[in-house]
Amino acid sequence: INQVLTRSRRSSYLWAKGFAVFTSAFMVIAISLLLNFVILSCALPGYQLTSADVLYLGVTVSDMWAGLFYTRPVAYILLNALYTSVCLASVAVLVLAVSSFVKSPAILTIGSYIVLLFVKYVNDNIDIIGVNNRNLGTFITNTANSEYLAPKLPVSITRISESGIKDAQTILRLQLLGFKGFLIGESFMQADNPAQELARLVADIWELYQNPRV
Repeated sequence: INQVLTRSRRSSYLWAKGFAVFTSAFMVIAISLLLNFVILSCALPGYQLTSADVLYLGVTVSDMWAGLFYTRPVAYILLNALYTSVCLASVAVLVLAVSSFVKSPAILTIGSYIVLLFVKYVNDNIDIIGVNNRNLGTFITNTANSEYLAPKLPVSITRISESGIKDAQTILRLQLLGFKGFLIGESFMQADNPAQELARLVADIWELYQNPRV
């Protein structure tokens, strides 16, 4: 058998190797998930999901694609399988990149597992999110940032709207969107008497609660 020697740029070689690893990992994961779905579909009886099933299934309205889960469960499973396959295939490519520096297979295997556990731990323990209303490029504030992101945030997480808040009307409007805390700094610092400005804002909030006009 003749041996053929080919030459290619290192970047092309690395891209090809990364693509091969990503594709292989994606196919292994996707096929496993879909095969599991087919086997369970054949073995378990099917029924129409309802909102009451959240007590047993654990898929709440704050979860990704929860609407699909209860209306089009097959589409939810396919989309979730695609998402999971892409994420884990990306991890495989990351492990390939790290293998350029770490040569021990044991360290690569155990290390990648520990990293996944750490990511899961951090994700499960996030209980507060702050929305910055200030554009860090222009330093212009706009509370529309909080209004836009409010429907996209999990309902189980405490929401904080940060910057650009100057009156009670804005606070009440954001509170109706689910925000529980407000970071107010610039309007107080620009006031001649920050303490009086705070007292005025609190009084306005109390009055607005008594006579809401959002």
